[in-house]
Amino acid sequence: MGNDPVPNYDINRRRNCLTSNDWVITKDGERKYLQHLKAGEEVQEVKPDGTLGYTKVYCFSHKDPHQSSPNYLEIITGTRSITISNNHHLVFTDDESNSSRTYKMAKEVKIGDRLVCHDGQHRNIEQITNIKEVEGKGAFAPITKSGELLVNGIQVSCYSSADPNLVHAALTLFRLAYDVTPTSMFNTLLWPNENGNPYIFGATVKLYNLLTSTE
Repeated sequence: MGNDPVPNYDINRRRNCLTSNDWVITKDGERKYLQHLKAGEEVQEVKPDGTLGYTKVYCFSHKDPHQSSPNYLEIITGTRSITISNNHHLVFTDDESNSSRTYKMAKEVKIGDRLVCHDGQHRNIEQITNIKEVEGKGAFAPITKSGELLVNGIQVSCYSSADPNLVHAALTLFRLAYDVTPTSMFNTLLWPNENGNPYIFGATVKLYNLLTSTE
């Protein structure tokens, strides 16, 4: 089945990632920084019904512990924070139910926006209290079966720039292939194209642009 090792990607052109300081909680209860996370591990997420669940990481679209950038955003609430690239989507809500969840890119958020969070026991809705541009080390973009995961206790999408719902739908067959494809073949699909992104994700972006074109 597809799993690590995954090629290192040249992400100089696009930084749609999380950093080495960001972490997840795995199914065995371990807090694991993204640079140590591997494909095949299950990590916490907030499920559509608002409960805590686990979703499998099946690949990375970026995985480079050495890359750094001065243009990450640190998004801060009353109890937690996350360092994330401008175009990466986070999960928001307008009320205490889970029915009004929406996505926003980090560069679109503002003070007072309400993030979907989880403390390991209860789902929490936390308002953003501060946003600042910071330098970040490392560039990591784990892709999960559900398309979302909890990072630093904050629910985020796995996807950047394009509509997460459309990208997730476009990758359905790719997720299914993970369970049955030999590792060598699966990793070939992950090899970077001329833009530094895996071929399969580059194809997905092209499909998205075609579907959303107004011409």
